[in-house]
Amino acid sequence: MLFSPRVLSSLCFALCAVMLLAGCPGKAPISASNSGLRPAHEEEPSGDGETSGGEVDGSHATDSDEPDADGESDGSTSPDVIEKPPTRPEPTEEPANDEIFEVPDGDSTELVKYLEDVNGELRRMLQNAQRSPPSLETRDQSMARFTRLIQSQLTASKKILDDADAEAEQRNIAARTVFDAFGPLEQVGEKEAAKQARDIAVSLADDDDPQIRRMAAGVLMDEEIGKIRAGEVKDATTLLKQMEVVFAGKPDEVSMARFMSGQSAAQEMLRSEKHPQAVEIMQLMGKHFIDAEHPQLAQAGGDLLDQAKIIQLDSGVRKLEAGVDGAEAELLATAETLLTSEETDSRTMQFVSMMSASLEEKHPETRAKLTDLVNEAIQKRLDSPEVSADELATLAEVAQDLGEKYQETATAASDALMANFNEQLAAEELEAQTIGELYSNVTMPAEYSGNIELAKQTCDALVAALEKVKDEDQRESIKMQLEAAQKRVNLVGKPLVVEGALLDGKPFDWAPYKGKVVLIDFWATWCRPCLEEIPNILDNYEKYHDQGFEVVAVNIDDDPADVVEFFARQGDLPWKTVVSNNPDAAGPESAMATKCGVMSIPFVILVGRDGNVEALHVRGPELGERLAANFGDAESPAESETPAEVEAETPAEKTNPANGDTASDESEDEPAPE
Repeated sequence: MLFSPRVLSSLCFALCAVMLLAGCPGKAPISASNSGLRPAHEEEPSGDGETSGGEVDGSHATDSDEPDADGESDGSTSPDVIEKPPTRPEPTEEPANDEIFEVPDGDSTELVKYLEDVNGELRRMLQNAQRSPPSLETRDQSMARFTRLIQSQLTASKKILDDADAEAEQRNIAARTVFDAFGPLEQVGEKEAAKQARDIAVSLADDDDPQIRRMAAGVLMDEEIGKIRAGEVKDATTLLKQMEVVFAGKPDEVSMARFMSGQSAAQEMLRSEKHPQAVEIMQLMGKHFIDAEHPQLAQAGGDLLDQAKIIQLDSGVRKLEAGVDGAEAELLATAETLLTSEETDSRTMQFVSMMSASLEEKHPETRAKLTDLVNEAIQKRLDSPEVSADELATLAEVAQDLGEKYQETATAASDALMANFNEQLAAEELEAQTIGELYSNVTMPAEYSGNIELAKQTCDALVAALEKVKDEDQRESIKMQLEAAQKRVNLVGKPLVVEGALLDGKPFDWAPYKGKVVLIDFWATWCRPCLEEIPNILDNYEKYHDQGFEVVAVNIDDDPADVVEFFARQGDLPWKTVVSNNPDAAGPESAMATKCGVMSIPFVILVGRDGNVEALHVRGPELGERLAANFGDAESPAESETPAEVEAETPAEKTNPANGDTASDESEDEPAPE
């Protein structure tokens, strides 16, 4: 059977690599004794010829009595003798077939058979090159033989392609052979043979067969991308024409390598400040791959379309901030195009809303115009049939962020979401997967975005629907997640008292914090996102502490001694650290973690001056915004002391508690250990 294009290409690359590395001195074959790897149950050798378990020279002691040759146990406890499995005799090297270089003068059927024979010879060379001892052929001889074989294939392929009587499949086989040879020949420096392959590819660019045209365009596309990377070409016009041909077929027929090449071309355009052409590349690829059957390709296609939208908006905002003439009109036109196209979805509206929010301070009028456009797009989308709960949740979140002027739209989005939500819960019997997806797609984003009322409504509805899940184990797993979420969202608007002990064992006193704005930070010494957030908290503490801002850190390490050791190494923080005062209920099982429904960390709670919880998940820039609203703006510490800005917490990965997942965000929250 003739190799597929991908297999043949891999074979050529592997063969070249093996031959180029053949004969390297001082490299013994990798074995169990010299690889440095050990089975998981095997202890590290002590270095004196004995294993750390006391075994010598690789013998293995056993507690069981093995039967002797007669099938009876002799009662001894001698070590097992592990017999090695029979080994196959080392195959002898197959002789080379020099007749293979003679390209037949027959018809295309005979020539296709010849291509198959050459593939067999390439396999033989690969097998011989991989054997130990090395092949009798020298590296130079092998390389020369390899090049002659590929050139013979090119000659045979050209004959098939020129044959007017060749069948379509035969021509496809010949074309694939040519295109697969091009890359390996360039890799090993065979410029003339590579040029021969390229010339054939160029001649096929206008072939009547669309599949052959796409293959030819793929070779030329890769070549053009190489020129862009090398700085020889600054314009993507030619590349875009080739990509249109390459991506004209079914998305799943395009290789991942080709997809990666297209992505790299877009990145090169961005680096060259050719944003419109980068957007064109992303849009072309995104629209092609978003319909792929392969989920990863489809996701990648959607991501490319999102990136293109962000780049378009960001470019417009940059021009506006730079004072470029006509920048506002251009930005508004871009936003309107994105918000009114057939592909417009809730994520597009979210992107435009986020970009407009960045203009609030310096360009409020432009921001107001953009917000009007987003509001109109949301209303239009709400009138569309069959909007999913996931998308309705995003629409409700975006509408809420538009401001009081658009409260009617926010209410309509929330009502539509709840109607869809309740419709899905109306069935007499529910799958755990359904409740898990609704929690991940609706309740959790509402909680993290600060839409607490929506989070409460949906969480309560999900808890009430649990009785419809018949599988007890799945029901209990989801119940634990939902009850924790209920605890968290019900904290908002109510008083909260922190209880526990200080690291020296003394009781923690909450009374001195009365009348102050307090950030309660649940963290652990093993939680990297928690530690990455500390500089942001410290910055705001230094900025607002004199005005009445306090921090209380609630640690959920299992052993307080670990916290003491951590501070001894890292240095103390200027606020109190509270641990459990009950050694039987420490860490994630502590009274504070349980009371507040902590399922992942970092988890932060902001308590207002009145002693009531003001907000949850206030991290990154949002913490500074909240404190500025409480205290008014204040001068930041010296720039040299200002830590890098930390991303705000948002549930980037939607998780399903029905599968035992826990919430995660862009900072990769750590789930509290069980």
